[in-house]
Amino acid sequence: MADYVMTKMSEAGIPSVEMFELSVLLNFPSQTSPPTLSVTSSDNTTLLYTASLTEEILDSTSDTPLRNHTYFGYAPSGSIAASTVFANYGRPEDFDSLENAGIEVEGKIVIVRYGQCFRGLKVMNAGEGGKDGVKRQHVAYRHP
Repeated sequence: MADYVMTKMSEAGIPSVEMFELSVLLNFPSQTSPPTLSVTSSDNTTLLYTASLTEEILDSTSDTPLRNHTYFGYAPSGSIAASTVFANYGRPEDFDSLENAGIEVEGKIVIVRYGQCFRGLKVMNAGEGGKDGVKRQHVAYRHP
């Protein structure tokens, strides 16, 4: 399609038509090798926990057909290994509390629970301080 558009633009006399290759970071989880999340011992010899990446329906924002497609679509594929820090709901004040308590979050995987602010803001707030990743705690919030 790009070749066709470039050819038509050149034929129309548009000067300096160029085509650039771009990397697009909108990936989708593999159907044959779905994403996983596991916690191992610090020496990586013992599997301590494997998370369910299927969410319960918690409220109207999580009741969508895509709720069980757990992945971060605008990030490259890969693996991460780091220590974890729990940051409550992932709000700016939660990260401020960690900083005031002397708890370092940079270079760590930040675990946040559902609720109190939009999911995308949790990722943004974690990214503000150079955290390596965010995983939403999937059973920490329940309707009364």
